[in-house]
Amino acid sequence: MCKTVPALKKSFTQLCTSARVTSAQLVSLHAKLGFKLPQPSLKSNLIENISIQLIDSYLAGSSKKISNFPTCLISLDMGVKNMSLSRFTTPIGSNPILQQCIKIDINPKEIQFNPNNYAEITKKFFFKQILEPIDDSVDEITILVERQRFRTGGRSNVLETTLKTNTVEAMLYMGTKMWNELLGKRDKKINILAIPPGNMVKFWLNEGKKMNLFDNSDVLSDTESKKFRIDLASKLLLCGLPQNFTEPIKQDINLDGIEKIFNLDSNIIKSIDINDKSNLKRWKKAWSFKSTSRKFYEVCNLINEFNQSKYQIDQSLWGKTKGDDLADSLLHGLAYWKYYQNRKQLYDCILHDKPLHSLLN
Repeated sequence: MCKTVPALKKSFTQLCTSARVTSAQLVSLHAKLGFKLPQPSLKSNLIENISIQLIDSYLAGSSKKISNFPTCLISLDMGVKNMSLSRFTTPIGSNPILQQCIKIDINPKEIQFNPNNYAEITKKFFFKQILEPIDDSVDEITILVERQRFRTGGRSNVLETTLKTNTVEAMLYMGTKMWNELLGKRDKKINILAIPPGNMVKFWLNEGKKMNLFDNSDVLSDTESKKFRIDLASKLLLCGLPQNFTEPIKQDINLDGIEKIFNLDSNIIKSIDINDKSNLKRWKKAWSFKSTSRKFYEVCNLINEFNQSKYQIDQSLWGKTKGDDLADSLLHGLAYWKYYQNRKQLYDCILHDKPLHSLLN
């Protein structure tokens, strides 16, 4: 049985009243659900906003049908020189499986910035990197894109690199809309979702506190937050690997409190074959870098090398040896998975009048 917005809001309000939920807890719940905060953030607005967004996201809007988590999820950290992509498949009832985590310079020849040229490189990325690797049996794809902002870098004008990235973003949206209009009924349907800036960061900072990765009182700077996210992505990746992959490097990386929420594709694990001495040496070397950013870059690069050919990106196109964009693309996808689980749990609480305690902690 699915509820309408008014009925869901009424039930949710009653649960919040009985649990004496505060505005601060509702703000935190927004982060857990991946919902943007309303303005002003009054308690009544927060309750109504969660009710509306829960219907739109978990119940597939006006159809009122409970939506399944996408079986094919692609998460993009946008850029031209450092476009990063994480690809997941999610069998029903299972955790996501990471099939690919790569970065790519989509304009390696430095062609001139104009609409015609950028339409061409965006089209090439869309077809070659997003669509071509997908199995014919997949009929629906979900693409996550963090909404881009207009950065000035302290200057009076918007940076040209920002304009280039925003242009590619807009063209990706246009491309998917045209695809669905022309081909969606007889080919794969593509859902492209704008992720509000900062949602993923807030979510994982809250999760990091729950995992005791830093104190509740700590306020991380932008640099510290970036380092934390790369370190977290590395640890989450390790948790999704068999013991013989983690054993050689566990003395250098503390996995206490880290929850296993995804697995690396078994095809990649078999291909790396850690029992091979040469592969083991390269695996240990990739994890040996002191820089967390370089370390994650090297690990993802090695995974790319041993991946199936349809998922591989040539080394010459990987761009700068930094892993922050790779980590963010991975964490965007995993955050979306956690949002879905939390939305599912909240809807179950509302539908069956269950306490909200587990979601408010």
